[in-house]
Amino acid sequence: MNNNIKLQMKRVFGNDRIYPACPISNALIRLKEKAITFSLEDLKTFKSLNLIVTWVADQPREVQ
Repeated sequence: MNNNIKLQMKRVFGNDRIYPACPISNALIRLKEKAITFSLEDLKTFKSLNLIVTWVADQPREVQ
C-alpha cells in the first residue's frame, strides 16, 4: 500500500484549512461525514498510521 498522501493548506477568511490533494486523501476525507477539510487531530491520526504527508503548494493564478 502506498503510504504517501498529499494535502494542501489554504487560508480561508483568516483560518488555515487542510484540503485533500490526491486520490488517497480524497478517499480519506470521504470517511469523515460531511467534511471537506482535515483537522489537526486527523494529522495526528495519519502520523500514527505511518502515513507520510506531502504538502502541495497553491497553483499561482495567471496574471491577465
